[in-house]
Amino acid sequence: MDALDRLDWNLVPALNALLVERNVSRAARRLGISQPAASGALARLRRTFEDDLLVRGHNEYTLTPLAQRLLPLTRQAVAAARDVVGNARSFEAAASTREFVIVSTEYGQMLIGSVLGKAVARAAPHIRLKFLSPWTSTTPPSEWLSTVDGWLAPRDIFVDMPSTGLLPDRWVLVVADDNDRVDDDGLGVEDVGRLTWVVPTVPRDPHPWTRRLHAYGVDLKPSVVTQSFGSVPHLVAGSPHVGIVQERLAAPLARTLGLRVLALPWDMGALSLTLWWHPNREHDAAHCWLRQQVADSMAHVAAHGVATDR
Repeated sequence: MDALDRLDWNLVPALNALLVERNVSRAARRLGISQPAASGALARLRRTFEDDLLVRGHNEYTLTPLAQRLLPLTRQAVAAARDVVGNARSFEAAASTREFVIVSTEYGQMLIGSVLGKAVARAAPHIRLKFLSPWTSTTPPSEWLSTVDGWLAPRDIFVDMPSTGLLPDRWVLVVADDNDRVDDDGLGVEDVGRLTWVVPTVPRDPHPWTRRLHAYGVDLKPSVVTQSFGSVPHLVAGSPHVGIVQERLAAPLARTLGLRVLALPWDMGALSLTLWWHPNREHDAAHCWLRQQVADSMAHVAAHGVATDR
């Protein structure tokens, strides 16, 4: 009897999770089971394959040669199983009571939250959308992604994860209409030091836009600090300060708040929003429906703006 004949097929998802995560605790969270249960599954798999599969290294586990060969095969097996279940069980949006959990900054929620929420309410009135701030957890993003339905984030946040939708944007300067320290031609890099700024901060890691400014030798002088990009236009309005914000947030507020939206004097690089998800959701029929709703909402906002309905 070979390993295949001895294999309990209920252990295949556990084998895949253990080989992908290379960590019993993370595999347990990914599978939604306790750590002792995941440890028990690893012990059974080791007996089945007569191989350690995971070997403890200096700081983490490494895969044995056999485990390295098994990893792509387990991914294929789990994907095939999800296809079978997904094809056998249809998703009826109108009758579903599912809750979809999406991680998103305030920026992502402000851009597509309203459009997406209205579209979902029309097609699936019993479905619930739940948005979580990325700053509410200290779990590494790639690990947290495996426990939620999606993450609205820029294109460069995740590597080798599936994604859909692309909503382009750009960084701009916002200044009050009556601020005579900045003319309509905008700023030069040499002007930055003489101005006072409304500066958003991001917990834990410096935001990519801050790192890019530092690469240009630009050091903003903050007079007002906030944790919200969405509040920047409001804090700049009627003040002598200047702020940097995403154009799709600033443009709809410019007339109401009395702001000018100007080009930046330095290249901040491409800015875009997309929906990322973990491969464990890839073949979920309900999740496929959600992804289409998000992609359609992004396309609508890209074509018509934030304050319109699909």
